[in-house]
Amino acid sequence: MSVLPKIAPCEVSKEEWRIETLTHFLLQYAQTLLCCGAYTTRIIRCVTRIAQSYGYNTHLSILTKHITLTLNTYDNRYARTYVLTSAKLALNFRIISELSALSWRVYDEHISIEELIKDYQKITQQKPRHFWHELFFIPLANASLCHIFGGDIGSFAAVFVATILALIVRKALYKIDTRLLFVIIAFIVSFATTYLTALFPSQTIEIAIASSVLFLVPGIPIINATLDILDSHILTGIARGVDAGILIVCIAAGMFLNLQINGG
Repeated sequence: MSVLPKIAPCEVSKEEWRIETLTHFLLQYAQTLLCCGAYTTRIIRCVTRIAQSYGYNTHLSILTKHITLTLNTYDNRYARTYVLTSAKLALNFRIISELSALSWRVYDEHISIEELIKDYQKITQQKPRHFWHELFFIPLANASLCHIFGGDIGSFAAVFVATILALIVRKALYKIDTRLLFVIIAFIVSFATTYLTALFPSQTIEIAIASSVLFLVPGIPIINATLDILDSHILTGIARGVDAGILIVCIAAGMFLNLQINGG
């Protein structure tokens, strides 16, 4: 969905163009926060802060698949309601932080809508971190967790290499269904760890296999689900919790398949 509406300022009154533009923008803004991993209350606060800075009331409803936004003037003379289908989850805390800061900038400095949109585009169009960075730090973190849980140096090395392999496969198969992808990746990383512990002799093979899938655990969705339920966004919290639970079951299914093949 475009940030800008498909109407020109000359075709409608200035106030109509203003509310139309801001409604489109705030929907896209809320969608970006949702997809980057923000919890519901934070999204509502940021959207409301921006809308009130420009003199509008907001009514925002957020579900895992759809976002509904109503924007209206205080005298109810102008109002807009739109629904937007949310995009695929792509966690990015840097974008969440910068977009939250942008809402405070609007509140403090009262910048124009045009400047607001330009700043938003600068934030969201930044280049993502290079895949090679992920290919080092994620395996290092996963192997470190293995060591923390009692894994020896052999288990550390096995989990590190297996996680690299799993990330490469995940990169190649990112277009397939997320649940199926979790089953495949959990199987690959646990299967690879099982055989790599022979290459890197280890006395803690069970710890290595159990900890090899920890990088797949959907921690952020679980935390967001808990926060949403505590903040009385019950439906959204339950939906997020169920989604996270399904992914955990998929991880368990991948590990179970490996254990069945290897006689575990």
